[in-house]
Amino acid sequence: HQTVLHSGVEIPNSTVEKDWDNCKKHIVYAGSFFGWKGVDDLIDAAADLPGYRITLIGGDASEIARLQERIAPAGAEVRLLPRLSTDRVMAHLQNACIAVLPNRAEGVSQFTSPLKLFEYMGAGCALVASDLPSIREVPSKDEAAWFQPGDPISLRNALRQLGNAPETAKAQGSALRHLA
Repeated sequence: HQTVLHSGVEIPNSTVEKDWDNCKKHIVYAGSFFGWKGVDDLIDAAADLPGYRITLIGGDASEIARLQERIAPAGAEVRLLPRLSTDRVMAHLQNACIAVLPNRAEGVSQFTSPLKLFEYMGAGCALVASDLPSIREVPSKDEAAWFQPGDPISLRNALRQLGNAPETAKAQGSALRHLA
């Protein structure tokens, strides 16, 4: 006997107007900073993304300090924020254009239903996501910019692909919000 427990996420009733023309300056990751979540890969990808701005939300003080040391000064502007209340995270997501799910192919990533995926979708964000079965079940091939899990270069390329295509990002964000 198999039981399926569906994820519970509050979808906002409306979204705010996003700055799609500058979508590469409105990129967000929200979640834990555990190794399998891929935040180190996101920091590595950011090193080759000058002109981009990426906000990571959810670390504790020691995780933030560790990641701060790894940020390349010539790359993307990276902001590291601590864990925030659900409402404050959703406010960041609603202002973001692109949301990132950089999960690695390890730990629970193989089978977990990532709650943040549904929050990203509900906030109307375009999606850059690890090509993992647990994530692939929701957005279609064309509804996200996919990359190889654990590969910062592939992640960087997916961020560039979407960051340099604001109309595509806007269409994806709209489609994903509708799907949510």
